[in-house]
Amino acid sequence: MFQLAVGDDNAVRGMRDQDGKQRFSVYDCLTILFLYNMKDGKEQDQKKAASHARMFFSSLVADDSEYRGEILSSVVYMKFPGQGQRETPTMTLAGLQKLVLHIGGKFGAKYRELLSDTFRRAMAGDESLIQDVQANAASNAPMQQLYRESLAEEPAVDLPLGGVTETSVINLEHKRKLEELEMKKLEVDIERQEIENHANMVREYKSLCPNGELDEAARKRFMSSISSLANKRAFRCLTVGERLNVRITVEQVASELGLLLDSSQLISAKIWASKAYEAKYGEKPVKHAHVCTYTAKDRDLIEKAVKSVVYHP
Repeated sequence: MFQLAVGDDNAVRGMRDQDGKQRFSVYDCLTILFLYNMKDGKEQDQKKAASHARMFFSSLVADDSEYRGEILSSVVYMKFPGQGQRETPTMTLAGLQKLVLHIGGKFGAKYRELLSDTFRRAMAGDESLIQDVQANAASNAPMQQLYRESLAEEPAVDLPLGGVTETSVINLEHKRKLEELEMKKLEVDIERQEIENHANMVREYKSLCPNGELDEAARKRFMSSISSLANKRAFRCLTVGERLNVRITVEQVASELGLLLDSSQLISAKIWASKAYEAKYGEKPVKHAHVCTYTAKDRDLIEKAVKSVVYHP
């Protein structure tokens, strides 16, 4: 675990996730910002700020929140070292910057004004920015090092300057390689799941027909398992490009994960997945027969939606 110092008396806890990315406590960050928003910032305000931080985050990720998918797509729940610690939401530095866009008060106003002014100056070609950029590039201060690592972990999008640039070509090649890596990972996962599914089918058949006979409900459930396994076998026969465009649904992914969702959980998972998709692509998922469908390249997004409502309702 490490800490990011903010001012003289405050710090945000952080630690690296399983991919090596630096992540920081959402509640620690929000508590400091709400404390800043308070008029006096006295010691007795600390508990109030912490309470506001939790309520604010809960409101952003509520089922009816338009920001739920966007926010939760950047969240990983982690447990910091120490007695009595529980899993808490964490974000990367890039995720926190998006999160604080939603904060009100004097901090939120100043933050949004700074972003707006900096963007306008960049688009206008204000050369006075060059000195700031060069100074930051030469600095070995902890904050500049943190931002450099953040930029390496999560590359920023190019400014919309138009035209095909060398950078945009490199980004396309990078995206293609990432898709190939995703497919290789998907192949390994499917191979492992196929072995597990064979074993599960045998166990399920034995549990459904202890006397050697299947009733109608048990027959439908067993046939659903067979159909799921057949779909996975067919999936393995497709090319990489075809696999990326195979349509999948929230129900299908939940079934393949072995998770049984009740009607309320299924609705929440569908809302979560739809909003996360819209946040990623800027448009709503395509509907087929009134059901939102996704493609195999978005499987991780759907798995996260399903697991979110099961493990972190």
